[in-house]
Amino acid sequence: MKFSRVSLLVVMVAATALAGCGSGTDAAEPGKTGGQESSVVKAMALPFLDQAGLHVGLDKGVFKSEGLDLTAQFFTDSKAGSVAFNSGEVDLGFANYVTLLQIIDNGAKLKIISEGSVGKPGVQAVMVPESSPIKTVKDLEGKKVAVAVLKNVQPLMLNAVLRDAGADPAKVEYVQVPVPNTVAAVEAGQVDAAAFTEPFTSQAAGKGFRLVTDLASGTTQNWPTAGYFVKQEWIDANPKTATALGKALGKAQSLAADRVSVEKVLQLPTYTKMDATTAAAIKLVDFPTAPDAARLQRVIDQMKVEGLLKGDLKAADLIYTPGG
Repeated sequence: MKFSRVSLLVVMVAATALAGCGSGTDAAEPGKTGGQESSVVKAMALPFLDQAGLHVGLDKGVFKSEGLDLTAQFFTDSKAGSVAFNSGEVDLGFANYVTLLQIIDNGAKLKIISEGSVGKPGVQAVMVPESSPIKTVKDLEGKKVAVAVLKNVQPLMLNAVLRDAGADPAKVEYVQVPVPNTVAAVEAGQVDAAAFTEPFTSQAAGKGFRLVTDLASGTTQNWPTAGYFVKQEWIDANPKTATALGKALGKAQSLAADRVSVEKVLQLPTYTKMDATTAAAIKLVDFPTAPDAARLQRVIDQMKVEGLLKGDLKAADLIYTPGG
């Protein structure tokens, strides 16, 4: 099935995943710039798992150590965050790659300064109740499948998985269902199956749902799902600050490899507000320490297959490099 393009102010919802913000305790002493143009950086913060690296960095003092006074501005939804980014209220944005690449395709001058997350098995999955007759990916043909956002990450990934299995994506009807209502929609027969991402994947399994297919498999294995970005004009005005920010984000992402650190920030009341039991049980994404052009190009190529892009984007041109 073909997807239509979205406008510049599309809702930045990370459907493969969740992103959020930290405690805000990682503030540099005013006036201490570390040699860059300004120590102050304001980051968009959303309650999504994919953004855990930012919160671990805040908790560990990584940004302060690079001379940055990075503060997280909390938004309950991606649309509000995108408005704040476009207006200059925040400097560092965050979005899933499908949304971000469409925005760039529409002419926005943005650079990806750090990857946020890469999918791992078990994080995103299509699931059904145990009693469902759907057993295989091929069985999804002719069925209704709930997704968090139409024409975005989940249907893009599932279409690739369907093709890998020799199934026809055009025969699957996607239905947008608010994430908290997904299990109920399946149980009520409004849809036949649903795409979940953590922590909802684990929650669905706990309610007796079983796996039909993992969304991070085959073509979409090790699939990059979300990233941090800044405006080119901000880089031009703050080249040294941008260098420090990229370095700090890489360090923060590296620290997010420690599961204990991630579980700690997931429980912050200003982030996902996840309880300790859930945080300890869910499967985590990978938190890459630097953007990978070859990996990102896979997303671009798949979006072209689905008709999501009108231009000929090259991943290497979209990634921030100091002095570039």
